[in-house]
Amino acid sequence: MFRYFTINAENHLVELNEEITFTKNYARIISYRYPAVSIEFDESLQYTTHCRVCPFSIQPLVENAIQHNQHGTDSSLKIMIFRQDNYIAVVNNLLPVETVSTKKGLTILQKRYQLICGKKIIIKKTAAFFQVLIPVVL
Repeated sequence: MFRYFTINAENHLVELNEEITFTKNYARIISYRYPAVSIEFDESLQYTTHCRVCPFSIQPLVENAIQHNQHGTDSSLKIMIFRQDNYIAVVNNLLPVETVSTKKGLTILQKRYQLICGKKIIIKKTAAFFQVLIPVVL
């Protein structure tokens, strides 16, 4: 994971499959710490070519879902990552915990995409799910 960071720290965009591999590595570590958290990837994302995203854009969304939702013996958190048209969707069931949120992570991600791609991320919240759609650059 550290190698990915050092290689891509100054890159504006990375191949989608590289970002997915990085996030899968993070998910593997998280699975040991939080066994009640399920992180599912659409396997076709791993083989997608000629699609780029901002580096370090998917993993922080997974981290936010874990931080802001319950997960334990009484409740399990399910995070799904898949392609939806020209976006990558990161969706989790909503099991909110009482935390103080500055929403800085989403704000920073929104600004990065606006500056680099001229596109906006889409944030949707319902009673059951929280979803963030990040644009894919073709």
